[in-house]
Amino acid sequence: MKKIIFSGLLLCLGNAHAVEELKISNTVTLKNLYAERDYSKSNADLGSWTQGLIYRGKFSYKLSENWNVALNPTFQYAYRLSKDKGLADTILPFDPIAQEQKQHQHKKGLNFEASFQNHTLSYGEQLINNPMLVIDPSRQLLPSFHGVVYTGKFKNTTISTGLIDKYSRRSTEHFKKISVKSIESDGLTYLDIQHVISPNLKLRAFNGYLEDLYNQSMLGLDYKWQFFDTKIQTNLSYFNNRDIGHAKLGSVDSNNFGIINYAEVLPKLKVGIGYQKIFGDNDYPIIDGPIPVLDFINWTQGSFIKKDEQSYHLTLSYEFDAFIPGLKLDTKYIHGDNFKTLGKENNETEFNYRFGYTINDGPLQGLSFSWLNIDYKSKYGQDYNENRIYTTYTFNF
Repeated sequence: MKKIIFSGLLLCLGNAHAVEELKISNTVTLKNLYAERDYSKSNADLGSWTQGLIYRGKFSYKLSENWNVALNPTFQYAYRLSKDKGLADTILPFDPIAQEQKQHQHKKGLNFEASFQNHTLSYGEQLINNPMLVIDPSRQLLPSFHGVVYTGKFKNTTISTGLIDKYSRRSTEHFKKISVKSIESDGLTYLDIQHVISPNLKLRAFNGYLEDLYNQSMLGLDYKWQFFDTKIQTNLSYFNNRDIGHAKLGSVDSNNFGIINYAEVLPKLKVGIGYQKIFGDNDYPIIDGPIPVLDFINWTQGSFIKKDEQSYHLTLSYEFDAFIPGLKLDTKYIHGDNFKTLGKENNETEFNYRFGYTINDGPLQGLSFSWLNIDYKSKYGQDYNENRIYTTYTFNF
């Protein structure tokens, strides 16, 4: 039997045509993260210093002119460099019984895909981004999802639909059922349609059915236009969540409307002004993890998604290419009000700034540094100041 297998391997290796049809690509990202959150009203400050590695592979084989199959393995590993504080910081797994944070963390996954022209069907681990499930790079290792997904690209339209039955949160190792407020669902069935009307106008429609919990619909519009000599981009989004009857979860009926306008007021300087409103019976629901909603007009650490809350957004970004190529500053200020905490009229603010520097050429191409500071304040809540320092290096082979 061993001789038969060995002979088969030699035959495959000796087949020059088969080797030509097999394409292998690998991407490795090394990520060092220092994170610390200091609370103003508590000594339980969170944070850790970790070193991570994220590997993504693609082994693609061309069956014919139009047919391809591929195996896509992933492996993620993180090691805590700092001492254990005995607190859950959402970066590494935490044992609530022993009150200890793990020294190591690893994730592994495998995806099989078959493609015909512009149509792809895949099964296994899914690295997807939609209004309900997001690959969130803000901590150390990436969350991932499991299920079956179809993606089709037509002339001006991209359609993605799938059934996701499990997920692995950013601070866990294994796959488990998707949950909201610790109430589990048997899976998310979704349809995501993106249509390009013109180079300046894009539309998006999304519907996700989180079985036993709630249904979410989303409409989005991105429009680029010009006012005299000023280039403007308008992003508009509307979300609707409808309860489908899990008694323990309670009502999640809610809506989110948001609009933001970005204007390039000077070369390399972009300013954004936006408004977001939550209305309905309850807070906007978030999948446990927490999974952020990057399709909001301006996602923030504080979220600003409480019942009836309205928030005002101001952003500014500047690229220092004329002085230091690869250096960029992003800032945002958000003020939220018109919501209640324990029956009291409350308000919250958040001010963020991020300096990012990426080396775009030379022997260190792919190396980047980033420093993010988050200053969050609430009238009747817990204020905190958080710093995250990232060093990442990505290379392909």
